[in-house]
Amino acid sequence: MVAYGSKANPVDLGPFSRIVEVHWNTAKYVAISVQLTRAFHARTEACSGGDPSPVPSRYSAGYITEASFYYANESSQISDAYAITSKGGATALERSAVTVTGLPNWLKTDFEAFSSWAYEADGASLSGDSGTDIGAEFPGCWWQQPVGGDLGVTVPHSALHFLDAHAADFAMRGFAFTTGPSCYLDTLTGLEFMFAQRAGALSDFGAKSFSITDVSIQWKSHTYKAIGLQIAQTEEDQPTDFPDSAVAQHPGLLWILAERQKETTTS
Repeated sequence: MVAYGSKANPVDLGPFSRIVEVHWNTAKYVAISVQLTRAFHARTEACSGGDPSPVPSRYSAGYITEASFYYANESSQISDAYAITSKGGATALERSAVTVTGLPNWLKTDFEAFSSWAYEADGASLSGDSGTDIGAEFPGCWWQQPVGGDLGVTVPHSALHFLDAHAADFAMRGFAFTTGPSCYLDTLTGLEFMFAQRAGALSDFGAKSFSITDVSIQWKSHTYKAIGLQIAQTEEDQPTDFPDSAVAQHPGLLWILAERQKETTTS
């Protein structure tokens, strides 16, 4: 059988033009994933004349003063890239094969302040202000589920479909304080600090909208524009409402779907 649509066997369309190459399998979409994380500062407050009785259950001495969201992969911003055909076939791409522009410029150093004694900070130093705390169990961070119509394109490594949505909220996830602080003697250190009671269930706070409106991807000299997104999470990403358990530090991946743009040619 002779294969047409190549330089050796062009498709004849008449006396003035021929098709010399046909890209039957050119990807209609490119999908990229983005993973965000958080950093925060925390503090405690020393006091005097503290209650010598044991600190009550669910009381904590540390609170968040400020927090920031940033890309887990700070160098390239994206975690994975896939080419997807119109029939749904997906092929992994090297991150270096795609050029992505228009992602929000979220930096680790862009801290936003929180009110004193609003949210608990695990691992806060008992000596005043602490540095950036990334390894603490909570607060964690979490993607809020976006809302949008089904685009009918499957997210790589998932049974989920991309949604016709152009923004998703990313939030801190931890414990809010339910009372103001009181002075207690910390029996472990023999020092006195302010403690406040926290809630028994996790809550989301400090949400920030992550927009994909301006996202554009270049791959193989073609331009792809963002048209939708989805949040893919695994079992280990799921946070728990059990108050003494660790809060997930793996909030899942934001997948962005970009569609190939029509190219205009002149002859």
